[in-house]
Formats: sequence, C-alpha cells, structure tokens
Amino acid sequence: MQIAAENRKNQAEASKLQDWSDKLMGRKYNNGSCGSKLSFIKTSDGPKLIAANFCRVRCCPMCTSRRSAMWRAKAFRAYPELEKLNLRYLLLTLTVRNVPVSRLREFIDNTLSPASHKFMMSFKYKLGKLYRGYLRSFECTQTKHHIYNSHPHLHYMIAVEHEYFDKKYMEQSEFKELWKRSLKADYDPIVSIEAVDDFERSPLEVLKYELKPADYFSDWHWFPEYALQVSGVQRISLAGVFRKHFNFLNRDGSLISSDYDDDNRNFFKGKSGKKAKIYNFEWLEKGNNKQYCLRGA
Repeated sequence: MQIAAENRKNQAEASKLQDWSDKLMGRKYNNGSCGSKLSFIKTSDGPKLIAANFCRVRCCPMCTSRRSAMWRAKAFRAYPELEKLNLRYLLLTLTVRNVPVSRLREFIDNTLSPASHKFMMSFKYKLGKLYRGYLRSFECTQTKHHIYNSHPHLHYMIAVEHEYFDKKYMEQSEFKELWKRSLKADYDPIVSIEAVDDFERSPLEVLKYELKPADYFSDWHWFPEYALQVSGVQRISLAGVFRKHFNFLNRDGSLISSDYDDDNRNFFKGKSGKKAKIYNFEWLEKGNNKQYCLRGA
C-alpha cells in the first residue's frame, strides 16, 4: 500500500512536470537565444544598442532587467513635467499573507486585484481633489521557511497635493485598517507608508524588480510554477498624473529605446539625417567558451 501511494505521488509529480515542460518549452527556446544578437552604433555618449533579439518572456532575467531600466528611464524623463505640478508623493507598500505559489494566480484574480482596487477607490474618495494619481508595481518573493509559498505585495508611489498633510493626513494605522477591510482579512496585514523627500530616487523603489535575483535559482519547482502563474498579470499600473505624463513616452515592445529608423542593413539614419554605421555582434562558440563576436570581422 505504501509503495502504491508513493507511486501515485510520483506519477502525479511526473504529470505536473510534463505539464510544465509542455507549457515552458517554447519559452525555454526563446530564453536560450535571448540577446544572442546585438546591434550597436557609436554615439558621442558611447555605444548605443539599436537592435536585439530579446525574447520578451515575462520572467527572463535579461528582459526583466531591460524592462525595469526602461521604466526608470521613463520616470526620469517624466520628472520635469511632474515637478511643474508642485505635488507631494507617498511611498506605500501593501502586503498579504503568504500564498502557495500553485494558487498565486487564483489569489491575484480573486483577492489581490479586487482588494487593491477597493483600497484605492476608498483612498481617492477620502482625499477628494487632493489625490492626483499613482504608480504601482507588483512584486513577489519566495518565502524562506516554506519554499512552495510566495509572498506577493504591491508598491505604490502616490501623488497628493500639499494640503493632504494639513487636511486629510492618514496615519499608518489608518492605511493598515483600510487595507485590512479591502482584503476582508481576518489578520493584520503589514503596511508601510512614508512621505517622499527625493522624487528622483523614489521611482527606483517602485520599479526596481519583480523577483529578487536569488529567486531565479532558489528552487526548480518554485520558479517554473511562478512563471506560469503570473503569465498575463500586469506588472506596472499608472493612474492620474502618472498616466498622463508617462503615456506620452513611447512604449517599445522590443525593450530598446531608439531614435533611429531603418535605412539599410549597414547603416541607421537618425532623425537629424545623419547616418551611423551598425556593428553587429553574435553570441558564438570560440574555443571552449561562448562570447560575443563581431560579425564580419
């Protein structure tokens, strides 16, 4: 009986692994070739990446890093416009109890998303015209004590008028109670709130990463399951003044910020009309190692 039970357990595990394998095979192929071809031009500021075969898979470390860098660049480009509005900013983190990674998507759809919407609607109603918008990011980490659990949480950067601190100021305990009611939780969730003194550094906290680097390698069960669970989940969300001043910046699905247009295979022509020679690199085997090699060299 014990052997039969063990066999059934192994069979269920093998079935799940096969399901993972089938779903992740295409992503594995794309990940394996991600960034294997890069094209640069020379500029006065140094080499500039103008083309690459990034895989754009949600949990690819290289693409995740590119996305975070591009969002941070957009934040700095939007800063001069936001500065003209003379607003104040709050950094808010909303957490929940740990969730089994196999049920993460169900929790996001049925609990986290509705609760965050209800929380922000209540907050906006309380502040009225003193509320001006938010920049929100989703982050998740693997728990230390139970490797098959996940710890999802939300980071907000909220824009408010200066009068908020005199007329509608909320204590940390009020944010905590509002989040608890929004979650319909029977426990006290951890909430962090602070006023922002340095706007230029604050977006870095909100936009830094979705996963900690260690989570990519911590457990071969956890990461593939996580990748499947968050497929299609929105990582960054904008509202109010953030949506207005971020949306005027082009969103490049190729993860490359470029002011150049195709001219021919060997040159790019910038908006100024000047041509720039393209240098193409490819990840190739050289001896016993792999490295980037200049094509045509």
